[in-house]
Amino acid sequence: MNFAIKIKNKIRSLVAVPMAALIVFGTIGAPSTTPVAMAAKTAGQTDSIESVFKLSSDWGLIQAVNKGLVTKTNQSVTKNGVTVTVKEILFDEAQLTVGYVEHVAADRKQEPLFRPVIWNGEEMHSANFSDAVQIDDQTTAHFLTVSNMGKFPDQFEMKLREVRVPEADSSDLWELAIPVKKVTKETTVLKPMMTKSSGDTTYTIKEIAITPSSTAVKFELKHPKYAEEFRYHPAMKLEDETGMIYEDKGLSFGKYKPPTEEGYSNEHVFMFSPFQTAPKSIKIGFVHDRLLFEYEAKPERYEAVVEHKPTAEKPIVLKRSKSGQVKINDIRYGKDKTEIRFQTEGPDPYRISLWLKADGEEWFALKKVVDPKTYTFVAEFPALPSNAKLTIISTEIHEPNYVPELEMTIPVKS
Repeated sequence: MNFAIKIKNKIRSLVAVPMAALIVFGTIGAPSTTPVAMAAKTAGQTDSIESVFKLSSDWGLIQAVNKGLVTKTNQSVTKNGVTVTVKEILFDEAQLTVGYVEHVAADRKQEPLFRPVIWNGEEMHSANFSDAVQIDDQTTAHFLTVSNMGKFPDQFEMKLREVRVPEADSSDLWELAIPVKKVTKETTVLKPMMTKSSGDTTYTIKEIAITPSSTAVKFELKHPKYAEEFRYHPAMKLEDETGMIYEDKGLSFGKYKPPTEEGYSNEHVFMFSPFQTAPKSIKIGFVHDRLLFEYEAKPERYEAVVEHKPTAEKPIVLKRSKSGQVKINDIRYGKDKTEIRFQTEGPDPYRISLWLKADGEEWFALKKVVDPKTYTFVAEFPALPSNAKLTIISTEIHEPNYVPELEMTIPVKS
């Protein structure tokens, strides 16, 4: 369940958008944390959670659990009043994801945990994507994902280690060793080796992994030295032959190579949500543009006052100027949360964030996919009375500049 972030002042810089939106709001590569309000649970009650992955907002992780492709484990370690328990692991061709629960003893203050790193022998891998869900005041579920695509052997002993500043006493750090084995069920690997160029930018699609958890695209990007500034990053858009768009999960950077006289040539992996059914072909849109800071992008703000209970037949509509509209289909008032269900329409259905305003306070919540076929989502906010005067808020930024000559359509053999 999602607990929204409370915003006391005017919304200034908190705009949640996918990587494809090409906007910089903070440190590149910083992990995202999604505090979430759940019905009160004690540390002992967390053992009854059916699946820690199902607390995630990642549709692919939930699908992997439903298909029985996730390995359940229950290894724990305790240091200085903090217990870390690895609950589930997903390891396929596209990714390695670790779901663990961090519980802080009642007599200790909860402090931000330094993200652990994954070791394969002597190779260290920090998480490309991370998320967190607060279960109660002392307990948080974490999700660490590292893209795979040949990075890991099919079977190995994964070591999960805490990393802190060099001055820390190593005896205070923790480590867990867990054997993992790659799941290959329902996996398709393509090696198209297709190349496209536009101006001085060239990229080659080397490999695509289609799994029940995600679709991963490995590509090599060549660009001149002027683009060495950290604000130049590639972004992709993925569609199937029906025109259905899949959620952009972000970029996993490859190993850095020093530039030559011609410029840079580096290999990266871009991640997307999984296909619903096996596609006949994949269309990839590509943009390599300068990321914008928020003050440069100038996001627009749209508001709709809740004057009636919305339904699918009579929704509350947020009409935005560029990326299509947002249709609020339902608001559910519960004892522990207020749930807003909505659909998006437009060229980029996943590039949407919602805020909720009531009694002078504002909250932001990340969306969770309900039905990707109809682009239906849910956002969960703090519990509010059904007679509260609500205003729903959305923001909009510029469209990513996908370059037509860089578009690729890749057939998928059954």
